[in-house]
Amino acid sequence: MSLADIIALRIEEVAKAHQVSMAQATLAWSLSKDFITAPIYGTTGIDKLKDALAVSLQLTPEEIKSIDEAYRPRSVFPADL
Repeated sequence: MSLADIIALRIEEVAKAHQVSMAQATLAWSLSKDFITAPIYGTTGIDKLKDALAVSLQLTPEEIKSIDEAYRPRSVFPADL
């Protein structure tokens, strides 16, 4: 199982526990990071965007840790030049 799969499973667990969408759980995780000041969110439709923007979820430290454990930062072009 890849790290991406593990992260997806952990996001899914958090989403189910809080009865929210995976997009909302993912956005809540992103917003829990002090270094992320403006998360970039891509979507395929207005309904999905409205769903994500409805997030009011704050994750527990344990939930954040469970997702963080599987996350590995990667360099992104052009920073990797």
